[in-house]
Amino acid sequence: KPKISIGLTVYNGAKTIEKCINSLLSQTFQDFELIISDNASDDDSGKICKEFSLKDSRIKYIRQKNNIGGGPNHTFVLEQASGKYFMFIGCDDWISSKFLEVNLSFLESNLNFVSSTSPNCYDGEEKNPNKYVDFNVKGALKVRLAKFLQNAWISHGIFYSLMRTEIIKGNVDLSYIGADWSVGFFLLSKGEVNRSKEGLLVLGKFGGSMSKNPWKKYRLKSIEIFIPLYMFSKIALGLMKNLKYYEWLYVFGKLLKVNLQAMRDSYKKRIRKFIK
Repeated sequence: KPKISIGLTVYNGAKTIEKCINSLLSQTFQDFELIISDNASDDDSGKICKEFSLKDSRIKYIRQKNNIGGGPNHTFVLEQASGKYFMFIGCDDWISSKFLEVNLSFLESNLNFVSSTSPNCYDGEEKNPNKYVDFNVKGALKVRLAKFLQNAWISHGIFYSLMRTEIIKGNVDLSYIGADWSVGFFLLSKGEVNRSKEGLLVLGKFGGSMSKNPWKKYRLKSIEIFIPLYMFSKIALGLMKNLKYYEWLYVFGKLLKVNLQAMRDSYKKRIRKFIK
């Protein structure tokens, strides 16, 4: 079995996926499998991925017969993982050459940490360290959960971190708004998350959260019209059950604040559309 499994999800990513895959194949740590799930793309994504898979036996290319949705596609690649460690990556993202080596080395030496990541930024910001997101989440359970909620809007690095597969596999549902936050919150309910000083994760600017109105696009339940983070909040409250009462109140206050921010953003986007 490979040491690391990488789950790459793609839908019509022909313009960026080559750069993404090349960044993975250029890693200083090479003992990994790359699982690519093509969500029924209708551009050249499949052709590009097939060409890579023919050249490198570590690449497993799978094409979905129909578009199953972004969340289920992420769940699919996670279910295929056989490595001790796992990480997600999007077709418009890329990582620096030492990302896997640095974060694997940390996890192998620090068993109390559930995942490790590097600083992250958006595409085009990689030459500006002032734009890097580099917070880590350590300490007691109350501290970890509260710090995550304080940084939830910039928590992408945790979702795309190198995780212990046995902890995350089979324990997440990625089909709703804020599901990526649920992954981070779940990880932190199990242990600490490291942020290495070396390495870099560069995120594309074409993800779902960057769309004009992601709240509407990914809405599954009518209650999410009024409480956009309903599902995430439900999951978070379940993971907070081991907190002492005063700790629970403290973390709940942070959760409430995040929900109010989401409601305000959702209503702004709806009003802007109505005005137009």
